Amino acid sequence: MDNMESLLVTVAQAARQLGVGTATVKRWCDAGLLRASRTAGGHRRFAAADVERLRAAQAGVPSGRSAERPAHERFLGDVLAARHAGEAAGHLLALRGRTGAWTAAVGVVEQAWDLALRRRESGHLTGLEERLATERILRATQLLTEQLPFDDRTPPWLFTCAEGEPARVPLALAELLLRDGGAPTLWAGGPTPVPSVIRALRALRPAALVVLATRAHRRPESLRQQAAALRSALRVHRVPLWLLGDAAWPDGEGAARALHAVDVMPAAAAPSTRRAASPSTARRGTRPA
Repeated sequence: MDNMESLLVTVAQAARQLGVGTATVKRWCDAGLLRASRTAGGHRRFAAADVERLRAAQAGVPSGRSAERPAHERFLGDVLAARHAGEAAGHLLALRGRTGAWTAAVGVVEQAWDLALRRRESGHLTGLEERLATERILRATQLLTEQLPFDDRTPPWLFTCAEGEPARVPLALAELLLRDGGAPTLWAGGPTPVPSVIRALRALRPAALVVLATRAHRRPESLRQQAAALRSALRVHRVPLWLLGDAAWPDGEGAARALHAVDVMPAAAAPSTRRAASPSTARRGTRPA
């Protein structure tokens, strides 16, 4: 008998292989999508071959040992199986090591986050499982960002979300890339009123402003007005504006568009932000409360 046919895995192991939460695996088992045996203590066990066949069927690829899971699917499984943000950060560091660069790793993470959202919409992840995955990705990204030194001889990049924007993951990934390039950053985090951002420009004097809005934006019709107000104010202060995310941002001059976090990298590669920080100028950053 093939070793994979005889190998039994736990609920947690099956969940990790399938890229879903343990509650979803139990739900699929109860619905008859995945056969289970029981231990003497009543715990479920699944044949590894059955789990792989289900995973392959969901992905639309042939089952078997040659059917390797995509990197973003594996990463999502790792994040869902993580017990806390520190463990998720370890998976993110390992991904960075496998891909060889933060730009490549960030692309995989953004795909994993999008997969979590789509699986929640299709019912393959519960709302709680998706939120746990999203928050682990966000916190892991921020933990690693804070460990990166930066050059305080250059102005900081300011990161914030548009009013009405619930997501933060792409913004955190973009900040990670900028910090990896040695640029100082200011993290405003969640949705920030446009007037507050405009009033702060004179005091903060940022090198650029990055504003996130995704397709989940609660008031997409307001984005045109928000973008216009920001463009006008930033033109006066001569601060570049980056509109990040897959929301229906309005077209127009005076702002750069970045669909994904890695699209901000051309600016991060400029000499002013890519210069390696010397021991006398590099320091750890802190996030505003």
